[in-house]
Amino acid sequence: MLHLRKNQPSGDHAGDNTGTSLRETASPADIPADGAARSGYRMHVILLLGVAILVFMAAIKWTDVVEWIDGEWRLKPKREAERDKQMRKIDDAEQYALVADISGYYECLHCTTKRMFLKTNEVWKYGVTNQGEKQRYTTQFLEQRRLRYLVQLRGTYSQCLVEEKRKLFEYPLLPENLARPDSLKLVLPPGNLQMR
Repeated sequence: MLHLRKNQPSGDHAGDNTGTSLRETASPADIPADGAARSGYRMHVILLLGVAILVFMAAIKWTDVVEWIDGEWRLKPKREAERDKQMRKIDDAEQYALVADISGYYECLHCTTKRMFLKTNEVWKYGVTNQGEKQRYTTQFLEQRRLRYLVQLRGTYSQCLVEEKRKLFEYPLLPENLARPDSLKLVLPPGNLQMR
């Protein structure tokens, strides 16, 4: 019997434990004048593609995905390839940290001051993705925020989520956090909004 997996994480926020990306929370002064127009255009294109995919999926018939071979029904090769691709995404994930590339003030998503001083290599954010660095964050995003992407664990999506959760819960005891004055100690890294 064929078992279908539902609710697989995908898209820009797969494994992300912030409600919105920093791109979405950037102030208008941070976005070039033509950037806002391009962003709106991109959203329209993404929405149209999403609708087109939904229409296409609704139009797929049972006979489009199965065939009769040697006296039994089997998935067509294209359908099997898509299944295998989606399953590989589940089995191939990364738990990562975004760390400060240089010492300085960094945006803090949950601090009352909205910024936090980080030393080089201190953690700004923990996350999980099955898309890899290049699809999860643009080079421009990392450079503008002076961050580096470090893979801390490769494994199944579930293993990576467990590791991310462990690091988020234990962040208050991280030596770099303990070294701060009590008034500056954090419960979560500056780039993580919530525990999830």
